Amino acid sequence: SKKHTEKEFRMLQRMFLLSCWHMETIESFAMWKIYAGNNQGVAIETTVDDLMDSIIYSHQEILKSIPSERWDEKIWLSNNIHSGSVYYYNWNDTYIPEQYLWDYRRFLYKLENFEYEKEFRLIIDGQRLLTMLGGDKSNFITVEGFCNRGEYIPIDVRKLVKKIIICPAAGEWFKSLVEKLLLDSGFVDISVEKSCLDRNPSF
Repeated sequence: SKKHTEKEFRMLQRMFLLSCWHMETIESFAMWKIYAGNNQGVAIETTVDDLMDSIIYSHQEILKSIPSERWDEKIWLSNNIHSGSVYYYNWNDTYIPEQYLWDYRRFLYKLENFEYEKEFRLIIDGQRLLTMLGGDKSNFITVEGFCNRGEYIPIDVRKLVKKIIICPAAGEWFKSLVEKLLLDSGFVDISVEKSCLDRNPSF
């Protein structure tokens, strides 16, 4: 029944964790308005390759140095990631293969109304994790899904962040605050720029 299917989908959602990114070569006014409407937000500029390379425990040279019996949940998480661009579809005339609805590929489909998001997703596959772990790991994931709504994965910030962009209309004080936070954290080589949407157009 439809009700049963909806329940299954809710359970399916608990088996996956998502990290969502906007993929475009220019800034999006719409994305700034939605995610930094208070004029106090930042955007991280990176590339797909750098994003994937920044996930520390997916690096083979690191994994080789850690005996598998000492793998912790962060290692398991970072080695069960799928990635891909979201496909925006028309509800009425797009066929989605039945098998896609029951694995990670379900989360790479979204209604065409959201196409402006140009979304790229990292998807942690809890179904695969359970298989690899051989059953429940009660403080991490069970047959009912992840125990927490999110999980931390270690990353190399210097590999991930190429530039930080300050949202349009943010005051100079906000840019100074971000620069101070970076300095205090030891990331002196990461540049901070104001949004290009702050510039006056020239004709």
